[in-house]
Amino acid sequence: FDAKKVEKNKVPYPYDSTPPKEKKAQQFGLSLQSIKENTGLTIPLPVEDTIEFLKATGGDECDGLFRRCARVSTMKEVQEKYDDGEKVNFYTYGDPHLAAAILKKFLRELKEPLMTFDLFEPITRLHFLEPSKQLTEVQRILQDELPEDNYVILKFVFQFLQRVVSKSDLNQMTAENVATVFGPNIAWPSGQANLTNVEQAVKFALILINNFDDVFLR
Repeated sequence: FDAKKVEKNKVPYPYDSTPPKEKKAQQFGLSLQSIKENTGLTIPLPVEDTIEFLKATGGDECDGLFRRCARVSTMKEVQEKYDDGEKVNFYTYGDPHLAAAILKKFLRELKEPLMTFDLFEPITRLHFLEPSKQLTEVQRILQDELPEDNYVILKFVFQFLQRVVSKSDLNQMTAENVATVFGPNIAWPSGQANLTNVEQAVKFALILINNFDDVFLR
């Protein structure tokens, strides 16, 4: 009787290590390869949908874009729709901050960051180089070492972020502000992250924003 009672009242997470069953159309919390296998798309829908919505509606002009929170319950609803293979219409919600938050959440929850675990060490070494050599090294990393699909997604995202920065007089999102938000969401180490790791990821994102045309060569 006691054993059954304990089992009934047991908190399933984080104490239960059994992972939730992957859904057929799942997109959040997977690797890019798995997402592509599930959907057949190189650019995942949460990335394309959010960015296209923000561009079409002028959401990229919203004050504090990517810094303001969205309702947790609504974000959960949107994530479940994507993972169940349902179409998400951000026009129905009409909230640019929701779209911005979903984009960040998707990138942050990838099993492996967009810049991959293997490339985090080369990213951390950039600050030892002179600015001119930093650009050459970033070109090399993106051109020779970043997987093709990762490159396509990264370019798509940062092309949009350049647009956001160009409207910083309206949205208050300067290159530094955008890099602070997105750096830790595209690059992190395989082990425990620390403040130094975050700072290096932010500096890398800032290089991508400030030198977009020079580092994205294809």
